[in-house]
Amino acid sequence: MSDYNYLNARIKSLKKELFSRGKLDELLGLDNLEEIKRFFLESPYGPSVSEALARHPGTLGVERGLSRQVHRTFQNILEWSGACSGGGSFVQAGDEPRRLLELFLRRYDLHNVKTLLRGKNGKLPAESIVESLIPVGTFGMEELSELAKQPTLRDTFVLLSNWHEPLKRVLRKNIGSLKGEPVDLRGLESELDHYYYEGILGSLSEAKGEDAELVRRYIQMEVDITNILTLLRLKEIPRNELGSYLMKGGFLGKGFLFPIAGGLKPAELVQKFESTYLAETLRAWNPKGGLADLERRFALFLLEEIKRAERVDPLSIGVALSYFTQLSHELKRLRIILHGKFFALSEVKLREELQLV
Repeated sequence: MSDYNYLNARIKSLKKELFSRGKLDELLGLDNLEEIKRFFLESPYGPSVSEALARHPGTLGVERGLSRQVHRTFQNILEWSGACSGGGSFVQAGDEPRRLLELFLRRYDLHNVKTLLRGKNGKLPAESIVESLIPVGTFGMEELSELAKQPTLRDTFVLLSNWHEPLKRVLRKNIGSLKGEPVDLRGLESELDHYYYEGILGSLSEAKGEDAELVRRYIQMEVDITNILTLLRLKEIPRNELGSYLMKGGFLGKGFLFPIAGGLKPAELVQKFESTYLAETLRAWNPKGGLADLERRFALFLLEEIKRAERVDPLSIGVALSYFTQLSHELKRLRIILHGKFFALSEVKLREELQLV
């Protein structure tokens, strides 16, 4: 019996609770906060939203409830990954399912650390930073909120290094650069990318089997996408220094990627990737939306790729990876809708932002 049988059975029941296009349409059509609160209280997020609203009335309570529910769900899945069904009772499975899932979830740690540092560097309010965090991985919502409330970027550095021992080397190495805020975080972000992605691929280097290969392939695509976005964002970096910003381990080598540094025209960029697995994503990109639109397209590409892997082998780890990705994507979309409603954005504008047009 596969180690994933029990886990996948539990996840398939959870997938039924993901919001359909119709449910998103219903939410987009609501006009006031009371209707929105009622919508979520009557949804699978209801218990967590109710709990959060008791402490944080209004939109903040709804958002905190959504985040708390996602965190609890991910923690449950990790617990389930350590067991499989046998004879009607739990028996311990091998460590491989949980190990692979924990490696996959490190990507959320990277997202959260970079979001925290960017937010503190930009002197954003703590609540604004928290709204962009995904409570999955090393830190729960309480820890992330505490990190966001630190008075300065340096304080966030220190607390992060105290709470996350493996990150201490990277953070302590860069703390000397914090002589004034804002500071240039590009070098630090590059080191964080290297630390996380190369660490994950290193841990997967000796892993065998189709499930490990599926995780490895997904991470390799993320490495390519991170390298592309990094090169497109870098400005005024000497060409002989670009190599230090790019990670190894992806499908697209440095020699192929270097020419996009400094910015190609949109048509040239699309042509550059025409022979790669990212061709369709680049063709769908709307240059008027800038790199933000391209980043959203890449996120949708990764989502569809992992869903395709699940369809190819519905008994593999792909079921869990697909659900993780779909649930975090749903959380991002629900936050966008909440913020859009708060700032009275039109439904048309929100649909464009959500790519539901």
